Amino acid sequence: MAQFDYPKKSEEFHSICNEILRLKDDPMLRDNIAKLKSTLDEKEKESKLKIAVCGQYSSGKSSLLHALTGDGSIVIGQGVTTDSVKVYPWKDVLFADTPGIYAGRPEHDAISLDYIRKADLLIYMITIQGFTRVIGENFKKLIQGKYFEKTMLLMNKRNMEAAENEVNWRKDTLDFVGGADVLAKLHFTIVDIEDYMTGEPELVKESHFDEFLQNLNLFIKERALTGKILSRINIVDAFLSAHIELFSQNQREDEFTRRQMQIITKAIQRYNQAEHNAIRRIRQNIKELKYHLLGYFSDDKLRQLQEELDKAELELDKSMDDREFKEDLESILNELNEEFMSVEQAALEYDNRLKEFSQRFNDMSASNQIDLSLFKSGAAGLAQLTASVTKEGVLQVAHFFGHTFKPWGATKLTEFIKGMGSWLAVIGSILDVATFFMDKKHQEDLRNARSEVSESFDEIENGVDDQFKAMRESKESFYHKLIEIRDNLQKRKEQQEKDKQRKVELNGLFVEFSKKLTALRSDL
Repeated sequence: MAQFDYPKKSEEFHSICNEILRLKDDPMLRDNIAKLKSTLDEKEKESKLKIAVCGQYSSGKSSLLHALTGDGSIVIGQGVTTDSVKVYPWKDVLFADTPGIYAGRPEHDAISLDYIRKADLLIYMITIQGFTRVIGENFKKLIQGKYFEKTMLLMNKRNMEAAENEVNWRKDTLDFVGGADVLAKLHFTIVDIEDYMTGEPELVKESHFDEFLQNLNLFIKERALTGKILSRINIVDAFLSAHIELFSQNQREDEFTRRQMQIITKAIQRYNQAEHNAIRRIRQNIKELKYHLLGYFSDDKLRQLQEELDKAELELDKSMDDREFKEDLESILNELNEEFMSVEQAALEYDNRLKEFSQRFNDMSASNQIDLSLFKSGAAGLAQLTASVTKEGVLQVAHFFGHTFKPWGATKLTEFIKGMGSWLAVIGSILDVATFFMDKKHQEDLRNARSEVSESFDEIENGVDDQFKAMRESKESFYHKLIEIRDNLQKRKEQQEKDKQRKVELNGLFVEFSKKLTALRSDL
């Protein structure tokens, strides 16, 4: 280690770190960079070397610390004896007992892996059973993949088998890690901690614990300064890796918005079709009602005219309040709710996966989770639509038509109807009927009344489109709320596009930072 220039390597690390910390004001990174800085600041305050004892369950981690420190409070035994990180002093070093990893307990893995990442050095423990498939895979992924330079490998429980098998344990381990040079760098030692702790001289000698202590002191001497830099590199590298992965996963937000945009676009198209059909039906009903009513403007049907006019008023209101249109809107709303709920469920499942992901990194902020309210139907204004599509709701066509168009509201027609009482009284005398019907003024009034009704109904029919337009433009209308949701989705889509561009830029920066850290690590 004479060639190791700690101040120079430390300066290189801090230079890379400062480049990352300059991004502290970026909205996507603000919280997490603050946490990263806090973690690094705490690390800088540490005066003692931290060594994490880690590895499989029941490999003897707690026993090792009991043997080293003589602390009788350390629980030892078969099975799970450690479920949280516990730190014990030894000389000028702090040893940490960590829960066993990769045994189907994610909560233990998260605790241990976080401490392993931040520890200066590691002692990785296995038993003479060696690297089983699961332990071997994870040793390669974790230690040889990330923390090789700061790890010592310790095999325990040597006296479970005959001493002559040691050559096989060493060969198997050597073959697994990739050669004698690699094994030597790991300061590989085979011990039996339980025998050492008996205190019996012969068993203590056979335990090879003294050999372990020699290797441990040499390991600390060689790797202490390297470990201090590596622990900081590991912290920053985890931050970079987590964000690279997170930004990649967060692209799913775009998919949720795209799906919602498709749903709302389809709903608007269905509304337009429903409105077109309603206008056609209403206009046809008005036309039919007009011709039906005009059929009573003849001398032989005048007695029924007043009654038919009253009926026409009811029929006109009924036509305006188009039932099929409201049913169409209810159908659109139901489908809209159902499809939006499917997006919400997918977003919730995705959010849970992101939370599981972030739990692997204690320095990741919850602010990086997606905002579920963006994908909830109620947040986008959909909830208000439910109240709108009701019999009393503002979507009734008649509400917008009101009583603006009533054929009996015209002045001439009103005068004609008022005069009908005297006409009908005259018709009661058979002798006077012919004279009455031949009266020129009567015939002119009848023609005028007929024309007034026809013009009034034409005006109503021609105004249907304007009334539906007015309904569209009402801020309380179904259509207006659909457009409002669509516009909000469009704004969200535009913001996500900007965020996506920024994520690409940040990913590029983080990849470059990661390369620099990798280069620095390879020099240690």
